[in-house]
Amino acid sequence: MVTEAEEENDINDIKIGDLVKWFDYYAEGDIVRDAGWGLVVRVLGRSQPPLSGESVLYLVHRVHRQGQEWYTRDNIDLIAEGTIKKKA
Repeated sequence: MVTEAEEENDINDIKIGDLVKWFDYYAEGDIVRDAGWGLVVRVLGRSQPPLSGESVLYLVHRVHRQGQEWYTRDNIDLIAEGTIKKKA
């Protein structure tokens, strides 16, 4: 059973700097047309951090395609969390 707190963490688990696997689908929606790795460079939602159930978009810099594309949470998987290093 998923609690509300766990559900909210699923929404907020991807952040700027995270390494993700992205998926592009054909119009039918269930056949993968293309996939690859990328870095999240922007997160767009109405509130910061995004609320549970809110539609959130992630701008992903696609490593092998050399471009940026917007994805929903359903079209990306988290591979590794990024770390932000602050200058001393």
